[in-house]
Amino acid sequence: PRIVANADDFARIKNDIQTNATMQQWYEKIKAKADSYIEMEPVKYEITEGRLLFVANEMRERMYYLGLMYNLTGEEKYLEAGWSNLEAVCNFQDWHTEHYLDTGVMMTAVAVGYDWLYQGLSEEQRAFVCEKAKTLGLETARKGYVGRATYNNFWLNTDTNWGLICNGGAAELALSIAEVDKEYCFEVLRNALQSMEQPIYKMAPDGAWHEGASYA
Repeated sequence: PRIVANADDFARIKNDIQTNATMQQWYEKIKAKADSYIEMEPVKYEITEGRLLFVANEMRERMYYLGLMYNLTGEEKYLEAGWSNLEAVCNFQDWHTEHYLDTGVMMTAVAVGYDWLYQGLSEEQRAFVCEKAKTLGLETARKGYVGRATYNNFWLNTDTNWGLICNGGAAELALSIAEVDKEYCFEVLRNALQSMEQPIYKMAPDGAWHEGASYA
């Protein structure tokens, strides 16, 4: 794993859980949340108030919880639940580029899910996710970068949080599957990072977004 955390980070967290009472309490809460997702059906394609954003946010949260617990415990139940959700969103008709924030969040969700569950996925599962990641996510971003977008692509040139979320999602997804098509993924990554230069200054001087520490 290399998106947000790597193997050393997960090893450190596992050790801290054994030695730090606060970490133990956090672990139990995270485990309970992840376990609740195991009992739920995979996310479904639902447009609410003109957005897929609610589904994308839910998917991102599930990937963080299930992926974290899989890396901390190695238990198959977290892998299976994570995969069922990954498979579901990769079978969506689209990631709703009409409201591109939805696509940006979904790209982050799939990047984290693919990366954190990678060791447990079969070659066929990995190939499936990579193919869909390109067609539903990265290619829509690339079209924006080369001036071929058929949707509102103001997020390419904005200092709002859209600039971070949309381009950040593209960057994370490109990094997660980079070995599959390095030249293509690095083209997306390069453009995403350039676009992020405009809003990133609003994280100054202390690294918190100007609308609130957790807003962006």
